[in-house]
Amino acid sequence: MTDPLISANFAGWWGRGFALLKAVWRPMALVQLVWVIPVLVVLIAVQLSFMDRLNDAAASMDQLNEAAASAQRGVTANIDPGSLFMPLLVLIPALLVAGLVGLVVSGATYQLMIQRVTGQPVSIGAALMASLRRVPALLGWGILGGMAVTLGFICCILPGFYVAAVVSILTAVVMVERGSGVGRCFQLFNADLGTSISRIATIAGLGIGVSVVSSIVTSIVAAISGGTGGFAVQGHVTAASIIAQAVVTCLFSVISGTLFPPLLLTAYADMRARTEPFSTAYLMPTAPTAPTNPTW
Repeated sequence: MTDPLISANFAGWWGRGFALLKAVWRPMALVQLVWVIPVLVVLIAVQLSFMDRLNDAAASMDQLNEAAASAQRGVTANIDPGSLFMPLLVLIPALLVAGLVGLVVSGATYQLMIQRVTGQPVSIGAALMASLRRVPALLGWGILGGMAVTLGFICCILPGFYVAAVVSILTAVVMVERGSGVGRCFQLFNADLGTSISRIATIAGLGIGVSVVSSIVTSIVAAISGGTGGFAVQGHVTAASIIAQAVVTCLFSVISGTLFPPLLLTAYADMRARTEPFSTAYLMPTAPTAPTNPTW
């Protein structure tokens, strides 16, 4: 098969995913910086402005541990909750804005890949504009997908992992198919469970590996820069540790945002090809829509 997205087996999917990554990783990494650099600046600025509070909060955590031990002996202790939660409250507005920008960047990443595989000029500006038009759909379906995953975890944990695997292709569905969302993800995922599970489970395993490496590197950087904690208040915080950990976190965010979309787009293409007649040609701007109920 010569289709750049669709493969007949796992090895073909793996090869196509990394071939697509190799072909378009530079513009994808650049578009990730549109989101990461402002987040990095805000994150560092907020944490530095609250560095004293962070260290006070760390001390309060120690007080909390002492209070728990003292309560067993019938002794009470006074703890200031504000020092624990105020820094997080300040970050909320910034995180909301970052989330919206992240949606635009996520959609633009898929647009860049579609431009590449359909032979169009690869343009970051055009990708961002196309993604911006799809933000309402990405936001609406993203909220519904998140609620579905949360409900799944409430229902004995395992359904949550299943729903999370299903909605992992949601961005691809929303960007490629107008008017489709969570229901379409279920249709595609369940059409061939072997194909779907093998690909999504592999991506999840890679995600865990990246997270573990990120945690190890962050810990090493924190130790080298003279701090033992970050915004999560794990210990003493210094300006150097705040900046270093924020840079490492954002760096791994760029890596994840560049590595996983090609694998997810090719997984989506494989799922769709097993549900209905489909090829990369259907992603062309003037291509016809694939039939919803194909005749085999």
